[in-house]
Amino acid sequence: MLVANQGSGNVKVLGIDTAFGKLFDGGQTVSVPTPVSIAFVK
Repeated sequence: MLVANQGSGNVKVLGIDTAFGKLFDGGQTVSVPTPVSIAFVK
């Protein structure tokens, strides 16, 4: 799961625990000035 955080200026990768449905830190963060949305382009 990717989460864009406009306030901190980054996009964070989160994982989802399939057994419990809880989120966990995916270990990656990308600095992006004022991220608002995420679009996947082919």
